Amino acid sequence: MAREKEINKKPTKLLIIFMDIDYASFLKFGNKNHLEKLLNEGVIYCKPIEYFTKIETIDLRGDKLEGLAYIQNIKNIKLKLNEKTIANAPTGKLNMRHPKDKGNIFCLFGLPTKKLNLTLKTVQKLSLNLEGVRFGDYALLIFNPNEFIRRVDEALNKRDLAYTFSPVTYYNYKIFEGELTPFSKSDIYAAQSEVRLWIPNEKNNDLIIQIGNISDISRLLSIDELDKLEYEAI
Repeated sequence: MAREKEINKKPTKLLIIFMDIDYASFLKFGNKNHLEKLLNEGVIYCKPIEYFTKIETIDLRGDKLEGLAYIQNIKNIKLKLNEKTIANAPTGKLNMRHPKDKGNIFCLFGLPTKKLNLTLKTVQKLSLNLEGVRFGDYALLIFNPNEFIRRVDEALNKRDLAYTFSPVTYYNYKIFEGELTPFSKSDIYAAQSEVRLWIPNEKNNDLIIQIGNISDISRLLSIDELDKLEYEAI
């Protein structure tokens, strides 16, 4: 597959800078202890992509379709036993995975700048659609995304780790057919507005990255405080 060459090659540095999307800030949701480690020490926990396929929750954190390489739509399916048809289905889905699509991910909520009204020179409430992303009682607001990316870039290059940093693209699973990448997710997760760090890793184990204290570019907030955030164009 052409995508295998793209995703699994191991350059000394692979960085995709958000295409045409400009982000005003990132948000990382989670428990307070983990977020304090990220704030004070820059500890980034990157779970294997397989981990998210096995989470059984109702909060849209897990995704059994995570890591699919290709989806094919099938018509007129027959289920047979001992050469006898025991069931029929007019349509179906064939979900395929690539054995080399192993790696670790770190997920963030991205707030695109275009969603802010910067034409008004007054204080405005920051309206966030946080449906499906409240994975804990706290959030770390990263208000300098470019500097955060730079520090991640520096830490990964020191360890000679290839990676990609890019927004997730959402597709309609009911009708979609075609090739997928580690940055493809069903549109039932679209409200997560996810920006993803992907690190190819054939060992399929946890990775921990450390970028140092980031208290100068971020702030820890409770969910209640997040709901009260305001902004002003200056």
